[in-house]
Formats: sequence, C-alpha cells, structure tokens
Amino acid sequence: MTGTIVEFILILIAHAAAGIYSSTLKYSKRITYIVWGTWVVLQTGLLFFTEFVLTNWALQFFVGFVLSLVGQYVIFFVTTKGRLAQRIFTMLTYSIFFCIAMSLFTMIRGTFSELHWALTALIQAVLLLAIVTYFLRYVCTLCRTASKNITTGWAQLIFVNIVFIITIILSSVFPVRLTSFNDPAVITFVFLSISIMAVYPVIFSSINHMSEAAEKREVETQNKLLVAQIEAETALLAADSQSRHDRRHHNLIMLGLAKNGDYESLKEYLTN
Repeated sequence: MTGTIVEFILILIAHAAAGIYSSTLKYSKRITYIVWGTWVVLQTGLLFFTEFVLTNWALQFFVGFVLSLVGQYVIFFVTTKGRLAQRIFTMLTYSIFFCIAMSLFTMIRGTFSELHWALTALIQAVLLLAIVTYFLRYVCTLCRTASKNITTGWAQLIFVNIVFIITIILSSVFPVRLTSFNDPAVITFVFLSISIMAVYPVIFSSINHMSEAAEKREVETQNKLLVAQIEAETALLAADSQSRHDRRHHNLIMLGLAKNGDYESLKEYLTN
C-alpha cells in the first residue's frame, strides 16, 4: 500500500508540473501553486477513500481515475490562458507522453517484480522526470515559438494527437496489455513510442525554420525595395538639381541680353 501511495503522489506531482509550466499562466505562480497543491492533497485523500471505503470496482475506477483525469484537465484550463485549441493540443501531447512512460513502468515492474517498493517508486520517478523534462523543455518550448506563426491548424494537430493516443492504447493496453519486456510486441511498442515522441520536435522545428526563412526573405525583399526607392529618390534629386542648374543658366543668358538691350536676340532665344 505504501508503494502505491508514493507512486500515485509522484504521478500527481508530474501532472501538476506539466500543467503549471506547459502554458501561459492566468494567475500568479503562487496562486497556481496553491491550486495545484490543493488538487494533489484532495486526490491523495480520494486514493485512501477509494482503497479503504469503496468496494465496487466501477466506483473505484470512477473516483480514482475519472475524477482525477477530469480534475486535472479542469484545473489546467482554469489556471492557463491562450488559444483553447493550442492548450488542448498541449494537454493531449502530455497525455501521450504520460501513457508511454506508464506503459514502460508497467513493463519494468512486471519484469522485475521482486524489486522493493522504494526502488520501484524511484524508477517511476526517473521515468516521469525524464518525460516531463522532455515535454516541457523541448516540445512546449518549440510549440510556443511555433504558435507565434501558427494562427490556424490546431484542430488538425489535435486530431493527430487523438490518433496517437488510440495507437498507444492499442499497442500497449488493448487487446493485449504489455506487462513485461518478454512480450513479443515490446519492440514494436518501444519503436512506436520513440517515433511518436520524436515527431513533435521535428514538426515544430521545421515550422520555426520555415518561418525564420520566410521572415528572412521578407526582410531581404523589403531591403531591396528600400534600396530601389533610395536610388529612385537619388536620381530624382539629381535630375532636379540639373534642372535648377539649367534654369539658372538660361536666366543668366536672358538677363545678359536684357541688360544689353538686345531684345531681338532675347526674343529669338525665348522662341528657340
């Protein structure tokens, strides 16, 4: 029982960390910490209630899993701000990574069933730390950068996440649950998991690189237009300067003819 409680609390902490640091917060960090901390405490209390009071497995599943999942999503959307579709995509991505981590943990625990609960909890903590760190440092960072250039298309990305979640469930839970590394489908699941987790940085890195290239081309185009405009204005100023010089020259000639009283030559000059 002690090991189960520790493992459950580690999962709650991982959920809270992902919820706090994956998106822009609506409130201050202090308030957000209090909200998520309260949720962790309440969920731990529900665990004890589920284990010692409830006997019906359906109620245990509803209280222990459904309420926990719904509460996590509700708190995330209440404490964060930004595009709704982007936040849904973020949480679904974390859910995919979490399912992968827990499937691996289940196989480790099934393969090494004789391990002490403390060592088992340590293994789970390492897996969760690795998954959450990868999710926050690489996926979320690249996602936030790419979101500056993505105004539409989040619905399609959400659909991709749903497909990934179904794929993970079909490859690790249903119809045959992976319980150890001796299962024949482990290699397929591991390869599939690595591929899915690698897709997100590749997608967002490509978007960021293409956006940077587009911005660079736009800047170069603007610079070329600016240079052309400067050259045109320089040519116009040069032509205007030449025109003033010519007018000044004509005025001097006409002034000289007028001073000399040579009006016939002046009229001929004006006529020409």
